Amino acid sequence: MAKTKRKNKNKKNREESKPYSNNPQSNNNSSKVSSDLPKQITNSNNEKINISISTQTDDKKNISIATQTDDIISITKDTINNNDNNNYSNINTDIFLVPKAPKLPKTFKEKESTRRLIVVLDKACLETCKVTNSNRSSHYQLLNCDDQKSIKKLGSDPTTYRPDITHQCLMALLDSPLNKAGLMQIYIHTTKNVLIEVNPHVRIPRTFKRFSGLMVQLLHKLSIHSVDGNEKLLRVIKNPITNYLPTSCVKLALSYDAQPVRLSRYLPTIPPDQSICIAIGAMAHGTDNFADDWVDEKIGISQYPLSAAVACSKFCCELESFWGIW
Repeated sequence: MAKTKRKNKNKKNREESKPYSNNPQSNNNSSKVSSDLPKQITNSNNEKINISISTQTDDKKNISIATQTDDIISITKDTINNNDNNNYSNINTDIFLVPKAPKLPKTFKEKESTRRLIVVLDKACLETCKVTNSNRSSHYQLLNCDDQKSIKKLGSDPTTYRPDITHQCLMALLDSPLNKAGLMQIYIHTTKNVLIEVNPHVRIPRTFKRFSGLMVQLLHKLSIHSVDGNEKLLRVIKNPITNYLPTSCVKLALSYDAQPVRLSRYLPTIPPDQSICIAIGAMAHGTDNFADDWVDEKIGISQYPLSAAVACSKFCCELESFWGIW
């Protein structure tokens, strides 16, 4: 009697473990795709999506989806294994529309005719000093307010050595869509009257320690080359900065002491065929008279005092909106 109960119980468990299906042929036809699928559908953004089945086998199905909008057409091909739907490593994606690097103006004629934003980071504190270790080995390092021992030997105020401000401004500017569109040029003018040209294609190190090493190498070798050596990413150039500005260029200096303006109303007053040059103080504190001898006007862009990096981001954001860059 007990054996009969155990047999009936095992039989019941085996029946419950089987997948339920109303159609006995559904398992054999699971890999087939209905031919009644729409060849074109429209989503909520009124984008036309074309769907086509290129191949159909028992193990794989290749689906080609094309999305068409008014501005861009992108095609993505996905290969999905039916036997292992959870293994996302089997999905291969090919993007046919890859964004290209913008062409930068190189000749004098191109620089004069191309409208762009020129940023001058003035009063940047980039200064090196020689440091000797306990094992009598010496090396150069970038002075900053955290290394007060080296600064006190020079008899200077430690709060004035803020190379991190230049680092923050460069990251904000180079990561902006305006720079990625090829419409920006950056110069750095240090407190020691060293003028540095920044290539828009350079990728500034994200950590301050690596940035310090890069600046030490630049100030001693006067240039930083790319990996292949065909392009100078950073280089020291001759003063003054006015030699590198276009002839038709509006020169502005951002200052908290100046009359604040709304950029959304001020930018349309600038002639559309002229470039814009802004001078921003990359310093912790001090008077904003660093560019009084060559700028046309001093303006404020906020009723509150802003850091140099925030001022860079705010001006770029307003100009991107005005020039239609997103």
